[in-house]
Formats: sequence, structure tokens, C-alpha cells
Amino acid sequence: MSGSGPIYEVECTTCGRSSEASEGSAGPDAWALEHADRTGHTGYRNILTRFSRASRSAGTP
Repeated sequence: MSGSGPIYEVECTTCGRSSEASEGSAGPDAWALEHADRTGHTGYRNILTRFSRASRSAGTP
């Protein structure tokens, strides 16, 4: 199987706002810290998305 690298995002479990999707976790993590500082919200959901592509071997029905 092959696919692109993971996509990271953080979502506030209090208000539902979320960071932008990113190819690294640093941006979403920084967003969560800034959001917590501004709002006092302390619960976050870390979202990791990975895409895969499967291919059939030659001769496989």
C-alpha cells in the first residue's frame, strides 16, 4: 500500500472550533495552546488522517 503522509488537526471539545489541517503537528498544537489561553477551554481532540492506496497484484482476479 502507498499513500501520502499524515494530516494533523486539533479540535476543541468545548466549542468545536478547530485548527487548520497541517502536514505536521506543531501548527495544530500551537493553535490549541493559543485557543486555551484565549478561552480557558482545556479539552481537545487530536485528529490524524492518513490516506492509503491499495493496488492488486498482477494476475490477481
